Amino acid sequence: MGQADLLLQGLEYIDQGISVFDRDLVLVACNQHYAALYGFPPELCRPGTSVEAIYRYNAERGEYGPGDVETLVRDRLELARRFLPHRLERTRPNGVVLDIRGTPLPGGGWITTYTDVTERRRAEDALRQARDDLEEMVRRRTADLAQRESELLRQNRMLDVIVNNVSHGISLFDQNLDLVLCNRRMLEILDLPDEFAIPGTPIAAQFRYNAERGEYGPGDIGELVSQRVKLALRFEPHRLQRMRPDGRVIEVIGNPVPGIGFVTTYSDITELRRAQDQLRDVAESLERRVAERTEALTREVEERRRAERELRRAKEMAEVASRAKSSFLANMSHEFRTPLNAIIGFSEMLSARYFGELNGKQQSYAEDIHKSGRHLLQLINDVLDLAKIEAGKMEPHPAPLELDHSLADCLDLIRPEADKAQVLISAELPQDLPLLMADERMLRQMLLNLLSNAVKFTPPGGRIHVAASAAPGLLRVSVADSGIGMAPHEIKVALEPFGQINEGARNSLLSRGQTGTGLGLPLVKSLVELHGGRLEIESRKGEGTTAILVFPVQPVR
Repeated sequence: MGQADLLLQGLEYIDQGISVFDRDLVLVACNQHYAALYGFPPELCRPGTSVEAIYRYNAERGEYGPGDVETLVRDRLELARRFLPHRLERTRPNGVVLDIRGTPLPGGGWITTYTDVTERRRAEDALRQARDDLEEMVRRRTADLAQRESELLRQNRMLDVIVNNVSHGISLFDQNLDLVLCNRRMLEILDLPDEFAIPGTPIAAQFRYNAERGEYGPGDIGELVSQRVKLALRFEPHRLQRMRPDGRVIEVIGNPVPGIGFVTTYSDITELRRAQDQLRDVAESLERRVAERTEALTREVEERRRAERELRRAKEMAEVASRAKSSFLANMSHEFRTPLNAIIGFSEMLSARYFGELNGKQQSYAEDIHKSGRHLLQLINDVLDLAKIEAGKMEPHPAPLELDHSLADCLDLIRPEADKAQVLISAELPQDLPLLMADERMLRQMLLNLLSNAVKFTPPGGRIHVAASAAPGLLRVSVADSGIGMAPHEIKVALEPFGQINEGARNSLLSRGQTGTGLGLPLVKSLVELHGGRLEIESRKGEGTTAILVFPVQPVR
């Protein structure tokens, strides 16, 4: 057996995978451990196998992650041809972690070792997790550091950073009343020299320094120090304010720390005390002013209550007056109807010459009487309807209606009036309009009022267009004219009962014999609101008006 054979046989007993490639990137030798680590078939482990075939096999089974197979192979071949030493870890899809180390050979090619470090990595991860858990446990235990003097001392640096960055002075003395630590802010507030910040300094030294410079007032120095040491040895919580000789006010708060000693905070509250004194002065001044204004306020409250009572009475009187007005109008309208019907009937009979022939003037008078009677009856009917609505005595009786039929009837009724006024009427009604739940008489009254208004205030040669459209839950009917239109403030007036716009352009239209009651739009508004809908008015001066009835639509069952 030659040396090469012995070497190859020895490679099989190494617990690492080994592969050798020549300068042409062709496999020279490898051991079974190499094939087992990668799960290669026998044909890929025979000498003469190209590294490109091995790369392609790995790429096709996802060893290099997602991507184009040819691109993955090409990139690795470019790196391999550089014959550079390398070391890396690769986690295979099956979770095995390989430590790969490649070393170039003097004559070209390289030798590579493959070590399964999966368990080591798992152990390292477990160790890292254990370390993290330990660190977490340590972090949680830091909350107890204040209760343990030994741990407090180990954390001295961290504590120094904390205590030296707070706005209050802090000191900690142990059970022997020797200083453990303090911050610079304490020295500044108490005006102490730096040597009093040295750990181990007894609190008695601080008391003596203060007593000697008069911080505690007159008295025997030793006695003043002894009294304060005795109080400190009680380790009792305390809170006090002390005014220093320079006028500054210091608040001292001390609390015992079980097993450690005593912690004290020091705050300069000079400005706070000054503000409190000023606030107290202001409060006293306010109290005096409040006391001075207390009859004044009582009178004002009484006057306000009296005004509220008067306003309530005025509102009640207005409501009574409104009901009385509605009742009066309703009663008077009924009283007017009977003679008016007689006047209209007799004037119709005279105009029809049932009682004999009339001359031209008599015929004209009879027609004027008939026209005026009809106009007055319409006015009375509108007043009566409004009075009923205001009194809450008019209720709609809705039934399923086909809007196009009702609108066609109203157009037929208004068309002679439009033809006489030389106004063209057009309509656009979709075929699939939903049924409308409405009171048919009220619906016709609304449509006729809108159409009549449009005819009255549209000059000869003008146009009126009627349209309807449906939206989810709504049905809209619009009457648009090319009449004189209204300014925004005039729309508000027109919606009030008996509100009329008396301007030159409108008067010129009325001069042709068209008179209005001022009740048309208010009545339409009230009727559509009885149906849960609304009236919308869009108008521009000199361009025309569009009145829109918006009805809620519910499924008809």
